[in-house]
Amino acid sequence: MLGKNPGLFGIYLNSTCLQKCVECLKAVGVRTNDMAVLLTASQSGSSGRQTERAIPSFLGSLTRISIPASGVLTDTLINLGVSVYDAERYERRVQNGGVLMYVRCGSPGWLDRVGEILKLTGAEDISPSRDARAQIRAAHVEQPYAPELTIRGSGAVLVQSSASAMTKNEI
Repeated sequence: MLGKNPGLFGIYLNSTCLQKCVECLKAVGVRTNDMAVLLTASQSGSSGRQTERAIPSFLGSLTRISIPASGVLTDTLINLGVSVYDAERYERRVQNGGVLMYVRCGSPGWLDRVGEILKLTGAEDISPSRDARAQIRAAHVEQPYAPELTIRGSGAVLVQSSASAMTKNEI
């Protein structure tokens, strides 16, 4: 899952914002197998095993990576393409109760789109993976068409224009 494709990392401090992010990403066409959350052992259950009681149901279809101990998260993130500085910062944030979200983008053009959704849904410390940074530097790729997403109150509005009319769908 976490291969040689560009992707973005972001930290969420509460499950409501994380849930809104997952819903918005699904609405614009990001597949659930392109999303992953990194959890500490204490977030996924006291024994290190993931339990349904400890993990919100909206995360059921996402890849969940449980990190068993302090220090291991930094090494794991560095292997996933996060800079050492960002990896250490993410580890501190996750150890203090945050949830780290990773979204693999199908093409470099989706990086801006996914970054916008992460920002609008409350992600903090948004950072591209090493592969994303390399592809951004290598070439500027035109962003593929994607519907416009507007966050409003407790939901989101997906605006998709067609040749004849504008269509709005509430999420």
